[in-house]
Amino acid sequence: MGLNEAKSRLNEAEKEKVEEGVELLSEDKPFNQEQFDKAWEEFAKILKESGREGDFAIMKQEYSLTGTDINLTLPNSFQLLTLERLQQELLTFLRERLQNRKIQLNAEVKANSEVKMVYTNKEKFDYLAEKYPQLLELKRRLDLETDF
Repeated sequence: MGLNEAKSRLNEAEKEKVEEGVELLSEDKPFNQEQFDKAWEEFAKILKESGREGDFAIMKQEYSLTGTDINLTLPNSFQLLTLERLQQELLTFLRERLQNRKIQLNAEVKANSEVKMVYTNKEKFDYLAEKYPQLLELKRRLDLETDF
């Protein structure tokens, strides 16, 4: 067997493997929530072990699965930017692991209700009085001032 013949056999074997891989990838296999959760956690573990804490934090956010659509809820726009960097790697991993090319990722930033900060003594008292109405009665009985 000559060198050229060995190369041609090797090329034929590689072509067969590629064709088999294409056939396997062309068929989208269904998956359930448990399989998805396992793949999601596996990817998160890989991120944590490689020291990518920012990316790992995204994987710990609330998500839901609807068919092949992943709906991820993020607390702020910074994590949305981080997810954009991570998205392709994540989708490739999930698509290969679950053998389904139709998996899509949708992310949204959860609108935080803006919390008003209390600074002055009156604001602090009003905040606490709202939580504990008995404070108003105590203030009246003891004739206390909130502005001092």
